[in-house]
Amino acid sequence: MTLHQLAILRRVIEEKSFVRAAESLRVSQPAISSQIKALERELGCVLLKRKSALGPVEPTEAGRIVYKAALKIFENLDLLFDELSILKVDVNPKRRVLQLICDIPTGIYTLPPLVEEFRSKDPGTMITITANPHQTLPAILGFEVYDLALIPSEIPSPAAIQEFCFTQSLVAVANPELKTSAGPPSLRDCLPLVVPPKGSMVRKTIDTYLRKLGIKPNIVLELNHPEAVRKAVRTGPVASITHQVSVHEDLEAGALIELNLPQPLPPLTYKVVRTRSRLGEHVRAFSTFLRERLLN
Repeated sequence: MTLHQLAILRRVIEEKSFVRAAESLRVSQPAISSQIKALERELGCVLLKRKSALGPVEPTEAGRIVYKAALKIFENLDLLFDELSILKVDVNPKRRVLQLICDIPTGIYTLPPLVEEFRSKDPGTMITITANPHQTLPAILGFEVYDLALIPSEIPSPAAIQEFCFTQSLVAVANPELKTSAGPPSLRDCLPLVVPPKGSMVRKTIDTYLRKLGIKPNIVLELNHPEAVRKAVRTGPVASITHQVSVHEDLEAGALIELNLPQPLPPLTYKVVRTRSRLGEHVRAFSTFLRERLLN
C-alpha cells in the first residue's frame, strides 16, 4: 500500500467518479482503476462500488474505513511538512535536494551504496529514494514528482528524457538442502520455485526463459518483494530466480547455492530518465556519477 494509492482512492471517493478523478490527477482512467485494484488486492477487500454502469462511485464499508484512515494519514503529513518548513529557515542554503524514484530491488540494493558514495563527495546534496512496486511506476511517472527515475526499460515514460540504459543480472539460487551428492541441482529437476507475481519484469523474463528451454516450472509460491523471496529460499527447501544483487552476500557466505543452468539467464534492462523541467547541476552531476558506476 502506497501514499499514491491512498491519494487516488481519496480522489475517486470525493469525485464519485473514476473519470473525474483521472482528469483532476492528469492520469488515464485505466491507471486509476489499476491502482485501486492493486490496493484492493493487497487489503483483501472491495473498496468501491457502482450502483449502475454510468452511476456515481461509492465506497463500500471497507472503503469508508480506508478513506477515513487516509484522511488522517494526509493530515499528519501536512503537519509534518509544516514542522519541517519551520526548520528550513535554519537549513544550509547551499543544500540541494535530489529526488529519485525506482522499483523495489533498485531502491533496496542498488542505489543506497551509490548514494552514500556520492554524498561522501558532495554532502551538500540531500538525496531521497522512493522505491515503488513495478505496477505503480507508470502512474507515478505521470506526476513528475522526481528528478531522476531508474525504472525497467519496458515501462513507458513519454514525458521524460532518457539519460542512459544499464542492466541488472538475474541468478538462479536454491536452499543448500537441495544440494545432492553430485553437486548443485539443475533447473530442469522440477524444483519447487518461488517467483514474483505475474506482470512484473522479472516474472516475464523468467517465464520467457523457461518456455524457451521447454521447462514447466513447479511454482509453489509467488512473492512480490525480493527480500521476501530471499527469506523464503534461505529458510526452506525451495529455489528461485531473482536479482543477483539481492542474494550475492548469501551466495558468498554459503547460505544459498547457485543452480546449474542449461543456458545463461538474460539480463534485465533498466533506463535512467529525468523530467524535462528539473535539470539542476546536482541532477546532472548525479546522473553522470550513475552512468560511470552502472555502466562499468
